[in-house]
Amino acid sequence: MVRLAYSHNCSVCILVSQTLLELLKKGATLRLGLSGFVGVDSNGLSGGLALFWHESFNVEIKSVNDRFIDAYIRVSPTAPLWHISCVYGEPRTENRHLMWQHLSSLRQSSTLPWVVLGDFNEALWQFEHLSKNPRSEIQMQAFRDVLDVCNLIDLGFEGNPFTYDNRRKGSNNVQVRLDRVVADESWRDIFSAAHVVHLVSPCSDHVPILLRLLQEENHNHRKKCRHYEIMWEREAELPHIISAAWEAIECKTYLGNIEVGLDKVMSDLHTWGSRKFGNVVRKIEKLRKKLGELQYSNSDQHEIRKITDEMNELLYRE
Repeated sequence: MVRLAYSHNCSVCILVSQTLLELLKKGATLRLGLSGFVGVDSNGLSGGLALFWHESFNVEIKSVNDRFIDAYIRVSPTAPLWHISCVYGEPRTENRHLMWQHLSSLRQSSTLPWVVLGDFNEALWQFEHLSKNPRSEIQMQAFRDVLDVCNLIDLGFEGNPFTYDNRRKGSNNVQVRLDRVVADESWRDIFSAAHVVHLVSPCSDHVPILLRLLQEENHNHRKKCRHYEIMWEREAELPHIISAAWEAIECKTYLGNIEVGLDKVMSDLHTWGSRKFGNVVRKIEKLRKKLGELQYSNSDQHEIRKITDEMNELLYRE
């Protein structure tokens, strides 16, 4: 998650189905670079919903429960205020109508431009469900009905058509588009270039969903920023590398000298890291692309598992 958030320069991150205790242990807010945080811990083996945001955003949390995080967001002092609802869908079909009722009540609570995103635990159409058993048309119709009542429109996507895969073999395999982004017309008027991308990850049975609000710009002119890598801390020689690089700077009296010294430390760390680990980030992204191609073409599960295992090994090293 952290690597994906960094690589896509995310300012808001929504996490479903991971306990907040685990997040706090891993220092998620620090590693994401997103200081704003609110969440609800899981109840049993499933659930959990968390929202992270950049400190430059003005975020007013309106309500939090185990199915929704509801908030108002302003991305800059002069930007328009809009409404966001983060969703973790009701897993029990007999209770799903309660979730749709709550979604309808959120519609009545505000006239602000509105976007709703997350794991709805439901498909809209039969072609979004790949399985030997068809999905209940009544369930899908109820989902379509509530979106219609709330004036919410699906934003579509790029990438693999399914966001959930139970990873079972043969006729037991189930793939469904459960995760999506829907918004009303007034929100789409503000973010007319917004689009959704289904990313690739070996770490979950759900794929990460990326919502881009603006067209990507070419940032090649920017100076590359070197990052400290957590995987370095598994090596006992790390303190010696840092110490040697720092001691090589003779004068550290002024801020300018200190800046040079810190740059020297980071440069030496990256040289050492490349020699020690190779370019792990590049390898991960190469495998991520390959995994996405295999999943999109519904390739052999053995080949998908092989690539997944390779990625997990690199992510562990990272």
